[in-house]
Amino acid sequence: LQGLRSEFASKSEVAALKDMQTKQAQAQETHAQGLQALEKAQTDAHKRHANELQGLRSEFASKSEVAALKDMQTKQAQAQETHAQGLQALEKAQTDAHKRHANELQGLRSE
Repeated sequence: LQGLRSEFASKSEVAALKDMQTKQAQAQETHAQGLQALEKAQTDAHKRHANELQGLRSEFASKSEVAALKDMQTKQAQAQETHAQGLQALEKAQTDAHKRHANELQGLRSE
């Protein structure tokens, strides 16, 4: 009986060791899959972060471009105003010159 018990214990221990090895192999596989999933999640997060930064850069560039366009429009409006004032001054100068010329001609005729 003792021999049978020892043999049974040995078989039981061998079975337990094999079961433990199987579970250890499964745990290692699960761990490896977990590491792969973690690496993928990190890579995806980095990609999202890079895309978000690119979006912010684009948004900043857009805001900068809008500000530049507004500044250009303001300067263009100022230039148009200055041009209009210049045209008015030119018209006044021409009118004044015509009046002086007409007065000079009238003075010459009177003489």
